[in-house]
Amino acid sequence: MKPRLLCWTCLVFLWLCGCRYSAYLNFDDFNAPSVVIPYSAKGTPVQEIPIWGPASKARAEISGLEWYGDTLILLPQYPSRFFGGSEGALITFKKEDIIRYLEGKETTPLVPGYLPFYAPGIDVLPGFEGFEAIAIKDDTVFLTAETHVGLWQSMMGYLIRGKISPDMTSVVMDVKDKVELFPLSDIMNLSHEALLVWGDEIVAFYEGNGIAITSNPVAYRYDLASRELPPLSFPNIEYRITDVTAPDEDNYFWAINYFYPGDERLENDDDPLVTIYGNQFAHVHNEPVERIVEFQISDNGITLSKRNPIRIKLADSGESRNWEGIVRLDEKGFLVVTDKTPSTILGFIPRGGENN
Repeated sequence: MKPRLLCWTCLVFLWLCGCRYSAYLNFDDFNAPSVVIPYSAKGTPVQEIPIWGPASKARAEISGLEWYGDTLILLPQYPSRFFGGSEGALITFKKEDIIRYLEGKETTPLVPGYLPFYAPGIDVLPGFEGFEAIAIKDDTVFLTAETHVGLWQSMMGYLIRGKISPDMTSVVMDVKDKVELFPLSDIMNLSHEALLVWGDEIVAFYEGNGIAITSNPVAYRYDLASRELPPLSFPNIEYRITDVTAPDEDNYFWAINYFYPGDERLENDDDPLVTIYGNQFAHVHNEPVERIVEFQISDNGITLSKRNPIRIKLADSGESRNWEGIVRLDEKGFLVVTDKTPSTILGFIPRGGENN
């Protein structure tokens, strides 16, 4: 090849390489592979809080978290696996003990309390698959229960009311006074997995709200006597909503948004949160999604806030953690808990990750 031709060939080659390289650095191009930092390399780490005894085992299958005053209540999917009342027990921790551990004033595993639980008749609820969510208003406790019914094993959820004694000696549920929570899809094992109290209303969230599951997601709402009110619109959010915090004074609340790789029913690489909040929230295909997303609730519906989601740093092992419960810890951050995958993990996520 002639020197001049060789020179021009090299220049054209370098120009093409430069164009290709700069295209991969275009942050507006969500398909550009070089701008998708592995999700596991990003996020806010979880500070684990060790707990003692049976509550720490995978068999505990924690489904939700809620505060009752300064007592943290953990809702097992099956309270009957713990000794207490006729239907088992809920698990409790004192806020002061949690804060002492986080401040380094305590280093040993936290010892839980057990709150006797009574729900006569729950064992005869057809296809009962356990409790999924908890919210408390004054001394009234609201739980959701998951069931499957009929020949085709279709899902049905229930909202159940009860009372917690002020001295923390019992929770008594009135199973007969249950309200049906009709699923938003016919997908097995999806039900209403989150509850919050908003003023004098209780709001229930379905766990699957992706575009392939429903084109019109809504959150059911009820008054404190469990009478149905008009539902609230909810945005299409991919993957699962597994629990929510209580709303603050400006009606903002946070929700756990989780995806387990291999769950083909919920798999979708077209994540609207990437479009809304930026490509830095993209995740690698076949990696877990573990994040906390903020919403605002009003009479006009539920909308995403302008604050960035908080990405939870994935486990170094690569194993996904099914976060099933979340509450605020004052202004410090959030307490979160897993179910049996991989075991019971009670953890703390500090605020500030939404600014990353």
